[in-house]
Amino acid sequence: MRRILLFAFSLFLILIGWEAYGQNPRIVTTGSSFTVPANTKAMKVEAWGGGGSGGRDSGGGGGAGSYSRSSISAPFAASYPYVIGAGGIANGANGGATTFGTGPLVLANGGTAAITPSGGGGGAAGTGNEVSSPGGNGINGVANAGGNGGNSPNGGLGGSGGSNTGNSGTAGTAPGGGGGGAGKNSNTNASGGLGRIRISYIALTSATNSDAQTVCSGSSITTTTYSIPTGSPTVNVTNLPTGVTFSHNSGTGTISISGNPTTSTTYTISLTTSYGVSLATTGSISVNPIASIINMATTVCSGDAFSLTPANGTNGVIPAGTTY
Repeated sequence: MRRILLFAFSLFLILIGWEAYGQNPRIVTTGSSFTVPANTKAMKVEAWGGGGSGGRDSGGGGGAGSYSRSSISAPFAASYPYVIGAGGIANGANGGATTFGTGPLVLANGGTAAITPSGGGGGAAGTGNEVSSPGGNGINGVANAGGNGGNSPNGGLGGSGGSNTGNSGTAGTAPGGGGGGAGKNSNTNASGGLGRIRISYIALTSATNSDAQTVCSGSSITTTTYSIPTGSPTVNVTNLPTGVTFSHNSGTGTISISGNPTTSTTYTISLTTSYGVSLATTGSISVNPIASIINMATTVCSGDAFSLTPANGTNGVIPAGTTY
């Protein structure tokens, strides 16, 4: 029974996609729409185009897909459409473009297929407000051997060319590697690697607005938690007040902030992922002093009206807005 349940759960995950379980980062290779996690504070999107197919008969290697990265600005849409570029499969098939958002916000072009004996060109630099790099070119085929496919920046490697007569090339690896060219007299095409999207983000996972708390002096804040990309080696939370600390669990991709603040502050979370993408966001903690009025006295004649108005810092602590 336990094995049946485990199998059923695994099949369920495959059918609905891992995205529903909130992995950070999200690796997207199928589907057409990305739902932004609740309370997302910062988000960056990377894209790779599909690799071009390798050539036949001492053919060149296919060109690799290009790579782009954008920081997506808040306020975020509830969801963003996307297209994953296909890897070229048939003879002369170019890799497809990968896009994210309307516009699009991120575009990575596919590599071109090899035309025997010439290698295919790498996908042209696309759209990215941080990075936009062209894909690597495929290598020309020579004599009895096919050329290697191009490499995609920060992504998949090109397939190897067939080394001798009759040997086919190998497929480019995802994301975006170009297919290797076939050796002499081989009519087998090596496909290019599939395109890909990777979405990295910081999201508040404690209660909404728990990243902008106001507490009385001497009181502890409600623990504030965030989801960040798992495995991030460099995580900092700066400008926390005395009495407040943070912890980071790399394995689960979480940050926790807790303690008893002494002063008001705006703190900054900054991190660099294991794959080189940086993210940052801010939060705030406000500390209100507790009102405390020192005994006051005045002398008046019987029947005369009088008033006593305490001054902050002279007659105790009278925060703005205190009524008495």
